[in-house]
Amino acid sequence: MNKKDYTNFIKIMSEIYSEALIIQWTNGLKVKGYIFDIGENPSNEAERLGLHYIAIFEVRVIIPGNDDSITIYHNEDFDCININMTTIPEKITLEDGTIVWENKSIT
Repeated sequence: MNKKDYTNFIKIMSEIYSEALIIQWTNGLKVKGYIFDIGENPSNEAERLGLHYIAIFEVRVIIPGNDDSITIYHNEDFDCININMTTIPEKITLEDGTIVWENKSIT
């Protein structure tokens, strides 16, 4: 994904901040969660990870992935996933099935 497409992806995601999301990746992982934060990656990581990240919290696994390419971070309060240029989902929908974003380069 190029930087322009990634910036567009971040913009779209910032518009659905309070919605419950269903997120799926090419490794089969499918989760439900909510956007917790959209922020900037440290400057020394921005080239590799993209300028911004999206933190998804209250992650509930619907279908486990077939590898460990997407890390789910576990802590006392909730599980979370960080989305950046290296962990771009294949598809993001609302709970009712409305497609919010789809990675056209994968599908």
